[in-house]
Amino acid sequence: MKRVITLAVGLLMMASPSLFSSPALRIYAKYLPKNPVIVEAGAHNGSATQSMKVVWPDSKIYAFEPCPEMYNQLIRNIASYSNVFTFPFALGDRDGIAKFYISRGGDGGQGSLLPPGEGWIWPYITLEETVDVPVRTLDSWAKENNVSKVDFLWFDLQGMEFQVLQASPEILSTVKVIQAEFSFIPDWCKGTVLYPELKIFLLEKGFVELFKDENVLGGDAVFIRADELIDSI
Repeated sequence: MKRVITLAVGLLMMASPSLFSSPALRIYAKYLPKNPVIVEAGAHNGSATQSMKVVWPDSKIYAFEPCPEMYNQLIRNIASYSNVFTFPFALGDRDGIAKFYISRGGDGGQGSLLPPGEGWIWPYITLEETVDVPVRTLDSWAKENNVSKVDFLWFDLQGMEFQVLQASPEILSTVKVIQAEFSFIPDWCKGTVLYPELKIFLLEKGFVELFKDENVLGGDAVFIRADELIDSI
C-alpha cells in the first residue's frame, strides 16, 4: 500500500500545473520592469530560462546550475539568447566547496546540496552520486560581479531556498519578486526548511505571498514585496 501511495504522489507531482511556464510567469510580470535583473538558481536544462526570456526578452538573467550534466544542457539550450550569464556552481549559505547530490532516475532536476533524509519517498529517484562543487552566497557573488540589485529571484533548490535567502540579506533587500520551491515533508532532504518557516521569514522581510501552486508534498510560491504590490494598485 505504501508503494502505491508513493507512486500516486509521484504522478500527482508530474501532473501538477507548473509556475515555470510562460503563461504562469506572465501573471506576475506586471510587478517587474520590462528589463528585470533575474537570478535563476537551479536552472536545470534551461527550460525555465527560455520561458523567462519569452516573457522578458530584455531581461538580464544570471543562471546557476551546479550539476555538470545539466549545466552542459543549459549552455546548449540558451546559446541563442542574449544577456543570459551562466555559472556552474551552487548558491548556498557560505562560500566554499560542498558535495552536490546528483539525482538519478528522474529528469535530473532533484539534485541538491542537502543529502536525502528519512522523509525521502521517491523510490524511482536516487541522490546517491555526489560531485564536489563551488558554493557561493548570493551576496558575495553579487559583490564580485558588481550586481547591486536583483528584481526577481527564481529558486528551485530542493530544500536550500531558506538558507540561501537568509545568508544574503543585502541582495534580498533589493528584490521585488521571489518564486521559491517549498516542501511540506519533514526531512525529505536533511536540513530542509518547511513552507511555514520560509513564509514567516519572508513576511518578516517585507514580502507577502501572491499565490502558490501546491500538492500534498509541497510546490512553488510567489512572494512580492508589499510596497511593490501597493504601488501597483
